[in-house]
Amino acid sequence: MLTTQQLQDCLNVVNDALKAKTPNNVEVIWLKIQDLCGIDGLLLGVSETNLELDMAESTAIWFGIAGAWLDIYRDKNFALIDPVVRMSMEEDRIITWREAFCKYEAGAEEFIEQAVKYGLSDGYAIGKACNSVTHTASIASVTFNHNLVTVAQHVLIQNILPHLNEIVARPGFLRRPELTGQEKKALQWANQKKSHVEIARILGITERTVRFHFNNIYNKYSVRDKVSAIQKARIYGEFV
Repeated sequence: MLTTQQLQDCLNVVNDALKAKTPNNVEVIWLKIQDLCGIDGLLLGVSETNLELDMAESTAIWFGIAGAWLDIYRDKNFALIDPVVRMSMEEDRIITWREAFCKYEAGAEEFIEQAVKYGLSDGYAIGKACNSVTHTASIASVTFNHNLVTVAQHVLIQNILPHLNEIVARPGFLRRPELTGQEKKALQWANQKKSHVEIARILGITERTVRFHFNNIYNKYSVRDKVSAIQKARIYGEFV
């Protein structure tokens, strides 16, 4: 049973998560939830690909996790066999590290051995294989000593974790593809409902060049059409 104070603290953290836009905001949340939830570590990761969350290539923020473990994780490319990542991408729910280790033990023996060595055997995680807007994969994971976490703290963690996962899929945490000046201008005019012919006339270039610019934009943004490109550009703040 949660106390009134725990409920209030939980709501405050959720409110902070809803407003978080930078790693500094996440650090403030981390400082609040350590004692509140009894956790030892926090990791948030986001990948531009919706196929696999490769922590070696993704944007990641972590607290309370040994740097030596992260070095091993990257060096051995553990993201490809990480049971927690695999299960989080497949299950639309909060999962435990233990059940992930059990389900995907085959082929991940070295990963599990190293994780346990660094005290990473208990935790919760939740992931999203493809965000409906940003088309990114994201994961939020916490670690703890199972014997030191109370029943109330388990409840708090499970209520807060999904909100932490939402943070990293926001624009502030995406690696922003760089468009050329002409590509930006073409996209800005497309946002104003201009056709390829009209954009060519405005920019003083050929329609073929306009199409060339848009093909580059589609590749950089990993989209297939102009509507999606405009939506992605808004996310990245190219225009309001």
